[in-house]
Amino acid sequence: MKELIIVDGYNVINHESKYWQYKEDLETARVKLIEDLVDYKAVEDCNVAVVFDGSGGRGNLEKKKNILGVDVYFTKGSQTADSLIERLAYEAKENRNVIVVTADYDQQKAVFSKGVFRKTPKEMVKNIVEAKTNSTELIKTGPKRIFLEDCLSNKVKESLKHLTCDS
Repeated sequence: MKELIIVDGYNVINHESKYWQYKEDLETARVKLIEDLVDYKAVEDCNVAVVFDGSGGRGNLEKKKNILGVDVYFTKGSQTADSLIERLAYEAKENRNVIVVTADYDQQKAVFSKGVFRKTPKEMVKNIVEAKTNSTELIKTGPKRIFLEDCLSNKVKESLKHLTCDS
C-alpha cells in the first residue's frame, strides 16, 4: 500500500512562511496548502490527508472531502485536530508507512509511541517545493520515449526479422 502522509493543516500554515501571507484569510491559506498537497501527491505517488481543526464550531460531525485525491478533514466541534490525526495514524499504520506532519511536541510524542514517523512543517514544505521543481523540470524536458525495440535483445530482434505473416 502507498505511504500515507497526514498533515496538521493549521500547524503547517502557522509555522511556515510560505503560507504566512494568507494567515489573515484562512480559507485562502487552506486552499493554497491543499493545492500544494495535490501537486505533491501527484509527483510522489502517495496518499495524503490534511486535517483542519474545526473545534469551537457547532457541528457534531467530522467532515471529510476528497479534493483531487487529497482527503481533507474538518474536525467536529468537540474534537481536536490532534485527536483525529492520532486516530487516522493508528488506523492506517497496520497496512503501510504513515508520516504525520506537525510541529506540535505533544502530537510528536503520541505519534512516535505508535510507531508512526514524523516530519516537521519545514521538512514537508521543503519536500513540496522540491516535488514542484522536479515536476516542472519533467514538463520542460518531456518524458523520455521508450520503444519496444530498445528493450529487446539482439537475438530476439534477429528472430523477429525472419518472421513472416501469412494471410
